[in-house]
Amino acid sequence: MLPPRALALPKIVLRQHLLKESVNMIYPRSLKSVFAALAVAAFSAAAPMKAVSAEQYPTRAIKIVVPVAPGGGSDVTTRRVADAMSKILGQPITIENRPGAAGIIASELVAKAAPDGYTLLAGTRTTATFNIALYKSLPYHPIDSYVPIGRMNSFPNVLVVAPSLGVNTIKELVELAKRSAKPLSFASGGVGTSTHLMGEILKSSAKINLLHVPYKDSSAFITDTIAGRIDMVFANIPQALPHVQSGRLKALAITSTERSTLLPGIPTAIDAGFNDLNFSNWVALFAPKGTPADAVAILHGALQKAMEQPDMRQALLAVGSYVETDPSPAEFAKFLKVDVDQWSAVIRATGVPPQ
Repeated sequence: MLPPRALALPKIVLRQHLLKESVNMIYPRSLKSVFAALAVAAFSAAAPMKAVSAEQYPTRAIKIVVPVAPGGGSDVTTRRVADAMSKILGQPITIENRPGAAGIIASELVAKAAPDGYTLLAGTRTTATFNIALYKSLPYHPIDSYVPIGRMNSFPNVLVVAPSLGVNTIKELVELAKRSAKPLSFASGGVGTSTHLMGEILKSSAKINLLHVPYKDSSAFITDTIAGRIDMVFANIPQALPHVQSGRLKALAITSTERSTLLPGIPTAIDAGFNDLNFSNWVALFAPKGTPADAVAILHGALQKAMEQPDMRQALLAVGSYVETDPSPAEFAKFLKVDVDQWSAVIRATGVPPQ
């Protein structure tokens, strides 16, 4: 019989009390402990799933790995875009520079990272398009190892020399190379980079002998070109622009179809009669293969919003870069496949042997 004070309890409390007493009577204490343990285990198993669910992404800092040294063309853009995306997503975005080996070091790092949306690659035309044609073996596949998110910008290269070289046009440079007793040198950021490929295309189309000097750090080849230790380099415009404007480097030609508004007096290579030197690099975000589709969609949306900001467009134009966007990751993937096929044919035509 229930204690007298139980009779005064409300009906709901009374029912709960009766249920508790029933459980105590039906299940021994040992079984109750088992059920309690199972309940805790079930809750613990469900908790991580909730933490990484698409609705919660991102819940912590995101890292973007950049395949060039600080100050390089893709580094400058990525930092600005990352800052804008960080504000949109409400989480910090850090930059990790992993230069060298034509972007292979950075690309491999991201390809092998956890596919959770927290490690991304600021891939370039070099890492995603050129390398597959220039290397016999890669520790990653430019297409199969990643989920493409979208492009952020593009920028042409500019052929620059030291004023002490004594040439004012690309034609004068070619004439100097033809009469020089030893090959003129051109710098690059490594085999497979745009700075390398443009030099090889000039060498092939003009039928001149040039010496390729690869660097790990792109800022170092700018310094050596200014000093006259290197004869020329097809540098990214964002990287070369301040040195051209200061007079420490002389610009001879732009590798785009139109003149740069920042260097209006510099002709395009096409205007100068070198139609094969038609190139613009691009920078895009990639995630490791297997990254959840919802996370990729969120990243693409944040990237689109960042690139649509008026101050973003103006900031990029100020360093000779242009906004490039893709309507969806799927559309960027289609573009990428076509780009790989086209540039693989161009690279084969230059005669550059695979490394």
